[in-house]
This record gives sequence, structure tokens and C-alpha cells, in this order.
Amino acid sequence: MISKLKNLTIINKFGYFFIVLFVLANHLSTSLMWVSIISMIILAAYKFFRYKEDIVPPEPIIVKGMAVFIFCMVISSAFSNDQVKSLNVAFDFFEVMLPFFLPFLFVKTRRQLIIVILALGLAVSIPSVHAIYQGIHGNFRAGSFFSNPMFLGGLLSISIPFYYVLALEKDYLCNNKVRLFCGAVAALAAIALVYNGTRGVWVAVVVVLVLHLLSVFFRNPKLGIVLTIIFCVLSGMLWQTSTIQNRIKSITSIKNKSNMERFLIWESSIKMAKDYPITGVGLGNFNKFEMERYISPKSKGPKSHVHAHNNLLHFLAETGIIGFGGFIIMYYSIFRAFMMRQRHTIMKAGLLVTLSFLIYGMTEFNFGHREVMRIYWFILGLAFCLQKNNSMFGEDQLK
Repeated sequence: MISKLKNLTIINKFGYFFIVLFVLANHLSTSLMWVSIISMIILAAYKFFRYKEDIVPPEPIIVKGMAVFIFCMVISSAFSNDQVKSLNVAFDFFEVMLPFFLPFLFVKTRRQLIIVILALGLAVSIPSVHAIYQGIHGNFRAGSFFSNPMFLGGLLSISIPFYYVLALEKDYLCNNKVRLFCGAVAALAAIALVYNGTRGVWVAVVVVLVLHLLSVFFRNPKLGIVLTIIFCVLSGMLWQTSTIQNRIKSITSIKNKSNMERFLIWESSIKMAKDYPITGVGLGNFNKFEMERYISPKSKGPKSHVHAHNNLLHFLAETGIIGFGGFIIMYYSIFRAFMMRQRHTIMKAGLLVTLSFLIYGMTEFNFGHREVMRIYWFILGLAFCLQKNNSMFGEDQLK
């Protein structure tokens, strides 16, 4: 019995080590990221067969929603004219969801949870500092180590709400030092976002921060007033910069080239959905079909587009009503799970992260940003893991 318990402790420690390695390496080293994920899959399989009782069951309603989504992707892929390609894309969606389960398997204490949050904050801060450096040296579309500035924007869209809420809200999870660190991560990410210049992320972050500010007003009007003053002063300072001012004005401009191209892409997506309403043109086939049949003659941008620059329209075009419905069901399950659970700080952060992700997804197919999606699902796992751990062994062990 003692030997079995000792082996379980060793497995959990190794799993926890690989979780920390995963969050540090996800968008910095692909090789180390895959080493950590494969190692955790092996440990999880061994743990499932030998120590099943130690596994914290993940949130069932979310797991069901994820399963429905993947099932819909597979069904749609079966009717694709390139089934292998479509199934590969469906597998990619499944692969980026795996980090959701990691905290339930290997994060067991409050200390471990906080260290993981700190490690993730460090991993976010490195590209943030790099993007700030690029911005200071004249690159207003700073992308840091990412191949596209929108990928960095996607990471910042989920990181800023997460660390901002952890820094601002008081509960037993984070002490003052941890909250100060979270505030520093959020501040660096916010500055990096200014230099990143991704307008969709600007809108998403502003919207979720305003929503959080409204909730603060109901609970603490004085703090709400202070935060409002700070936001107004910072906004006024940014507005004095002509580059930022022009970028903000372009968000609603119908003459802006990028905006016009998006409208034309959305028009093409709707036409695809009308012609292939049930199963779509097939996962991964948006580029091929648009280039051959649907690209607008008014388009002055690239001769073809990889995606629809909108999550909903992309799934509607590539997977039809079946895949579109699966996407809606999955996010309905996520929001329902948030509404059913207690309002821990990390749960509030997870909810705002999801809202920010979806708002940004109105102008970008960010569901296809694999590095970002791994972190998104991992954050959701952290939030619901804390909730589950509380119900299993009480808050005392997490203190």
C-alpha cells in the first residue's frame, strides 16, 4: 500500500513538472511542448489503469460539449471531397483541447496551481516584452516570435483578462505577491497589445474589461470609480498618438481595405454555406473552394484566403449546419458550466477569457490558432479544476 502511494506521488510530481514545462514551452519551443504533452499522455494512461481513483473527473457538461463538437467535425469530414485532409484538421481541433484535462490529472494543491499560473504568466511576459521592444523600434504590428501578429494578438486577448482579474479580485487563491505578479503580467501584455495593433483584440479586451468594470461598480462603487478614472486617463493618453488614433478610427471605416476584404470574405463564406448547407465544403477546404469558385471579383487582397476571418462563418462554410451546431453546443455547455459553478476569482477570469476569445473570433478565425487554443483550453481546465478540488477535499488543502 505504501509502495503504491509512493508510486502515485512520483507520477503526480512528474505530471506536474511536465505541465509547467508545457506552459513555458507552448509558444516558445514546439519540440519541448510536444515532449511535455506526449509524456503527460503516457503518464495519464498509466494513471488511468493503475490509480483511477486519484483522477479528478473533469466538468462533465463541458466534456460532453467537446465530444459533440468533435463528433460533428468527423461527420462533416466524412462528406468532404478530401476526407484525409478534413480528418487531419478535426484531429488538430481535438489535439488542442487536450490541455483542458491536464490540471484535473496532475494539479493537486493550491501551491501547484499558483506555480502553474506564475509559469504561464512568465511565458506570456516573454513575447510581451519582445513585442514592446519591437514596437519601441518602430514596428506597430509587433508579432514577437509569432509568424503573424494576429497570433500574438490572440494570446494577449486571453492573457490580459485572465491576469487582470486575478490581480484585481481578492480571494483565498492568490496572496498579495501573486496578485502583484499577475498585475505586472497584465500590464506588460496590455502595452504589448498597443504595439501589436490587432484591432479585433483591442475591441475584445475593451469590451470584457468594461463588463468587469460594471460588475465592480455593483460590488464596490469606490473601486469602480477609481478604475474608471484610470481607464479614462490611459485612453486619453493613447488617443494623443496619431498612429493609434487612426488605427482606432479604421475599426468602423467601410473604406478601410482590410475591413472591405473581410466583408467580401464573409460574403463568400455565406455563399459556400448556401451551396453546401448540411456538411459544408469540408474542413481545410475553404481556401480551395474560394479560390476556384467563390472569391469576389471586387477583392483587391490576396487571390485566396485560408479562412473566413470569423469563427461562426468559417464553421458554417466548411462544416455546414452540422459543424456550426456542434460549435454552438460546445460553447453553450461552457457557458452553462460557468453559470452552474461558484464564483471563484479564477472562474470569473475564465468566463472573461471565453468572452474575449469569442468577441475576437467575430473578425478572425482564432479557433484555428493552435498555440493560443492550447492555452485557452488549459486556462478553462485550471478554472474548473479548482472548483472540483474544492468539492473533493475542501478549501483548507488549497490554502
